[in-house]
Formats: sequence, structure tokens, C-alpha cells
Amino acid sequence: GDTGGPAADDGAAADGGAAEGGAAADDGAAGDDGAAADDGAGDDGAAADDGAGDDDGGGDDGGKPTNGGHTRPTNRVDETKVHKLGGGVYSAKVTSPAGTMAAAKKICGSLRNKSFANLKKWRLPTEAEAKKAPKPSGKYWLKSGEAFNTATGNSIKTLRGSISGGRVVCVSN
Repeated sequence: GDTGGPAADDGAAADGGAAEGGAAADDGAAGDDGAAADDGAGDDGAAADDGAGDDDGGGDDGGKPTNGGHTRPTNRVDETKVHKLGGGVYSAKVTSPAGTMAAAKKICGSLRNKSFANLKKWRLPTEAEAKKAPKPSGKYWLKSGEAFNTATGNSIKTLRGSISGGRVVCVSN
């Protein structure tokens, strides 16, 4: 415990001079009477810690989040760049020309590589996803290798992996 000895602070100003603006930083009065912080009397166990119950370690949370221990994800979906299709699936708002299946896959791969809109699983859509995705009219590549024709609402076979006027809309979940 504390022996009640002399105070560590002699009551003089901490820096021995003036604080910014010319005023004394600590004049040795008011809050500091020059006496020891502990008067030497024993701790009565009241107020701060009664010795009973569990001790949560004090008021320091160790720098942990104050929202129940959960941190907010920093990689929320950027909904300015995508359309929600439902079921956790999004389509890119941008569409691109792609005359071949290989070109279509490359475009989706590029979105995947740069985590476009903070999503990492960009791919060609299924027919059901293509039907839901808002897009300009045209023929869009599907995951199956076929194309979805917006004019008819059906998928069409492609000739050797290419289609005239083909386009791509990529989806991710």
C-alpha cells in the first residue's frame, strides 16, 4: 500500500514556465495541493471496487469495438454500380459488346479481378438471371454457352462460340 510519504509533485509548475499564451501551465494551486495522492489511510473497499462479484477488468475495453464486438464490413456492395436481382445476386449496370464466348468470359474475369463494386465472384449469368437483369435489348451470353435474346425472351444456340452483335452482362453473388 501507500506509506503516506511525501508527494511526488512538489507543487511547482510542470514545465517551470509559461504555457502557450503566456499563462502558467500549472501554478501549483487549485487541483494540486502538493500532498500525496493517497492520504495513507487503508482502502475501505467501497465505491471503486467492493471486492465482490466479477471484475470486468475496469473501464478499458482494450480498444475493442463498442458495437457488441462486431466490426462493420468495409467491403459493402457498391449499389451505384449494380442492380439487385434477388437472392444475393447482382448484375453489373454496364454491358459490353462480346462477339465470342471467350470475350464474354474475359470481361467477367476482369470484373472479378478488380472486385468490381466490392464483389468477387463475377461470371456469366444463367438464363433465369439474364431474364431478371435490366439491360438494353440484344443477345447476351449465358453461362451455358448459349445466348439470351431479349427480343424473344429465350436462349438461342450459338455458332462455334460466336454470335453477331453479342453482348455480355456479368453477375455476382
